[in-house]
Amino acid sequence: MEIRKCPRCGSVKIKAVGKATKFGTALGAGLGGFAGLLAKRGIAAVGAAAGGFSGGLMGLISGAILGNTVGSAVDELFAKHWRCEECGHEFK
Repeated sequence: MEIRKCPRCGSVKIKAVGKATKFGTALGAGLGGFAGLLAKRGIAAVGAAAGGFSGGLMGLISGAILGNTVGSAVDELFAKHWRCEECGHEFK
């Protein structure tokens, strides 16, 4: 595996610019929240509102975490843009 370095300062503390991470987090949150709301529809009428809210919230959180994880992996493997954590320089 090739070690990437910042062309400006030579630091090896670089990260992929997280476009896939941001997209994965947003998509996972949306789909997870929607799935959580749908999963709680079968609850009795008394607890339907609370169950729907809690299911949606849990789905949103878990979907965002999963989407963030997958997006981060995609960024690390296929990223074309990098940002140096030392000097802030962005490069390809």
